[in-house]
Amino acid sequence: MQFEGWIKRDAQGSAGLRRLGKGAGRTISAVLAHTADTTVLFPAAGLIWLFAGEPWKSWAWKAGLALLAGTLATGILKLVFKRRRPDGRWGAFDRLVDPHSFPSGHANRTAVLAVLAALYAPPSAAAAVILWALAVGLSRVVLGMHYLSDVIAGWLVGAAVGLFF
Repeated sequence: MQFEGWIKRDAQGSAGLRRLGKGAGRTISAVLAHTADTTVLFPAAGLIWLFAGEPWKSWAWKAGLALLAGTLATGILKLVFKRRRPDGRWGAFDRLVDPHSFPSGHANRTAVLAVLAALYAPPSAAAAVILWALAVGLSRVVLGMHYLSDVIAGWLVGAAVGLFF
């Protein structure tokens, strides 16, 4: 019975955040969400590794491996839990390719990078990455692609992977 109460509160809180996804809020959320796509982060890590000098090259290698591990962990957990995404029209391609929402892969990837930034980057850069991670996670709820608990779980998995690396 307590679990059902949590599910209900999770759905209500997520619905409240989705109300922010109208007009400019939707556009801002969509842009933020796409900054954490695998099609953005993996090529970015690869380009940094290829063209930057040290210490960026080492950091990009570590970040790329951590992102890969986090993506694999999230994919396995999605197959285990098979939680359907919230009802909605946004993200039709994502819903087709990846119909499962728990845990959030976007939140996972941003948390991996936030932990690595907290460990290796200057404090101001780390703070910026942490704020970005929070904004991306919340944007996924605003867009209706995830429940709040999906994002929290994604952050936790990503943080664990980031700490491992």
